[in-house]
Amino acid sequence: MFCPNCGGELRNGARFCTECGTGLAKYVIPTTGSSSNAYAGSADAPAVPTAPARTDGGTGAGSAAPLAPQPSRGAAPGSGAATTQPADDKQRGGNAKKAGISALLATTVQLAGTAVPAFALAVAGTLAIGTLGYAVAATYGIVPPIWELWAPDAGNPEVINRKAHEEYEKVLEEYRSSIRDRSTDSNNLLYVPASILKAFSNQDVKDVIRYAYLDLNQDGVDELFIGLDIEGFISPSEVLCTSFTFKNGTVQKLLESSVRTDGGLGIEYYQLLEGGAIGRDYQGYSILQIDERGSLKEVESHQIDSSMITNRYTGTHTLNGEVVETTEDPTWGSHPNSDRVINAMKAEHPVRTDLGWQLL
Repeated sequence: MFCPNCGGELRNGARFCTECGTGLAKYVIPTTGSSSNAYAGSADAPAVPTAPARTDGGTGAGSAAPLAPQPSRGAAPGSGAATTQPADDKQRGGNAKKAGISALLATTVQLAGTAVPAFALAVAGTLAIGTLGYAVAATYGIVPPIWELWAPDAGNPEVINRKAHEEYEKVLEEYRSSIRDRSTDSNNLLYVPASILKAFSNQDVKDVIRYAYLDLNQDGVDELFIGLDIEGFISPSEVLCTSFTFKNGTVQKLLESSVRTDGGLGIEYYQLLEGGAIGRDYQGYSILQIDERGSLKEVESHQIDSSMITNRYTGTHTLNGEVVETTEDPTWGSHPNSDRVINAMKAEHPVRTDLGWQLL
């Protein structure tokens, strides 16, 4: 007998198909001379799959007979060779296997297409956050710059100092180029020193610009200072034009004197003091020091504010950010109270005179 669902060959009396699992209990398989079937001769007996009625007289025209086995694929006609599964069912089974494999591959690709981008995004996000965090920490000096970790001698102060001097030389060459071009417009490096020079002397700027190196914060790396040297009047330490420091592998401007117009025309300039301090002279006086990040911070100050309403000068003296004294003076004439405080600050932090300045 054969399965009515898939056509698979079965043994007589089978209760289910061993190929597709279809239940066979409701089917009656008639056999010649057998009267043991409960449904035999009954009107309730379900239909039995049969072969088409024969017209050659083999079993009588129109007589029902069990489905005959189909010849196997490739068997010669009339050979009588039986097959275990019809050719069409084999093809359907092969197609089903291919469809199953294709579905599995599609599911795998879909999962990979979802998981891989998510994983890559997570990795990229972690790297970005880590890089940003390290950069911030390196900026504040909590951890060394990354290039100091990669290069074997990058953290050596002597190596860094040599690199700093190489970069400082490029800055000095820019000043020399400006002197050769004799350019002192507002976009040029010589604008500030030329403006300061006019306030003190009529000498040519090329004859008075000096430079010197000094390790201001004792970290093993020099800072570059550029100042004015007007013989018999001021020294470069008294009027600094600008200063540079070397931080994180690059030259950074530490300070720059300027021509100020806020609060009245005046010149803001800096002085190089003993003890690694910097003096700032403009509308009062301030003492600055370079911190571990290579920036200047104010440690002491006496700033003067004028009031046209009261015609008084008010001086505020601060030490490490806290007000320790206030003074008042007339707007016009001398300012004895503010001068007293400022002179005391300058006496405690005198101008440095032992630095070897060189003509630019």
